[in-house]
Amino acid sequence: MLKKLLVMLDGSELAECVLSYVDTLGFCAEHADLVQVVPTPHGMPIKKSELPDFVADPNTGLRISTMSTSTPGGRRVPEDEGFWYQDKMMERAEAEARDYLIGIGKRLEDKGIKIEPVVLFGDPASEIVDYATKTNADLIVMSSHGRSGIGRWAFGSVADKVLRASPVPVMLIRAGMCPAI
Repeated sequence: MLKKLLVMLDGSELAECVLSYVDTLGFCAEHADLVQVVPTPHGMPIKKSELPDFVADPNTGLRISTMSTSTPGGRRVPEDEGFWYQDKMMERAEAEARDYLIGIGKRLEDKGIKIEPVVLFGDPASEIVDYATKTNADLIVMSSHGRSGIGRWAFGSVADKVLRASPVPVMLIRAGMCPAI
């Protein structure tokens, strides 16, 4: 019996097509984590202690040093102002993602499936694999966006990376294979 499903959602209709499969799997699973990973810019750390040497001034957009107390224009900047701006952006992204997951979750809860909304930050494939491993998930359920050729090369394939790296079984719903729910 499946105890825990990890349902990957990114806000797209294509990702939501997995919900009809989750509805079916929900009869044999105890719990489903609805997970959305908010990607951070390539290499962008998400903890204050890991911020780069420069961030954007929240008032002017100019690059300012996190190591100094003034902007290029000479305005004195409180030491944590750059951190404040990044924190606010991440808080907003997290709130939007959580609201989205709660809305989706209500649809599944109405069908008797226990859900938990989870918002992660970072590289989507890495975060999915790490979370599945840490939480002892029984199955990852996600869709493929169906990119091939240059599009897949240029944008990468989160689904492909998860399939290759995950120690947890992955149920991958191909683009175009989505039944109506």
